[in-house]
Amino acid sequence: MSTQKNAPHEGLFQKVFKDKDNTKHFLKEHLSQEVLKYMDLDTLSLENVSYLDDQFKKYFSDLVFTVNIGDQAFPAAKIYLLFEHKSYPDELVSLQILRYMALQWKDMLDQARIPSKKLPPIIPIVIYQGQETWQVSSSFQDMVDMPSEEFKKFIPDLSFAFFNIRDMDDRTVQENVILKFYVAIIKSLNSPELRDILPRLVQGLYESLERRTALEYIEIFFKYLVKSTEVVGEEDYAQALRMLPEGGDKIMNTL
Repeated sequence: MSTQKNAPHEGLFQKVFKDKDNTKHFLKEHLSQEVLKYMDLDTLSLENVSYLDDQFKKYFSDLVFTVNIGDQAFPAAKIYLLFEHKSYPDELVSLQILRYMALQWKDMLDQARIPSKKLPPIIPIVIYQGQETWQVSSSFQDMVDMPSEEFKKFIPDLSFAFFNIRDMDDRTVQENVILKFYVAIIKSLNSPELRDILPRLVQGLYESLERRTALEYIEIFFKYLVKSTEVVGEEDYAQALRMLPEGGDKIMNTL
């Protein structure tokens, strides 16, 4: 969900996960093998969710991907992956996801995009990068106050895959330099260790990525930090940017 409280976290999330290579690596390392065996991750594609009207655009600004199903015997051609970003615990996240899924399925039907009589699967994935402890249940049924267990059969049995960036095992992201620093920064956001990460981030991105891409990521990471923490200051950014051959003056001026 897009809110003022989510910004500026949303900008960093969008930049990192709109890149298909980053998302592909994340899914490969964090989804279960039982689910992954049906996915051809090389077909991962970012969807355009322009069908949302103005009423719903203010609520949804997160990402939807499709991936082809490798099993040709399965009637649905694609699996849809809904990435919902949170920077604070949100007790209504299951309701938001349910509404989004219903809108997406309705649009598929309206546009005659269903190859069979059944709807394709949508896997909701919640990425949390906040500092507060997440105590929200991943089950939609837990949101509903029911007099007895008998009522459960009338309530949608929805759950979502939940990933807390702060609890993530660093080893699962070491092979992807962008995810590596994304996780490191979220974990160290209010720690003095952040000062040591900045120069490593600049050097690591610049040496691993194409120059223009590296500078774009360095700028978005630094913009996020300027708005999100007071642990590092102007001199820390300047010192880290001096590692760039061009000195980083343009990025400093932007900051």
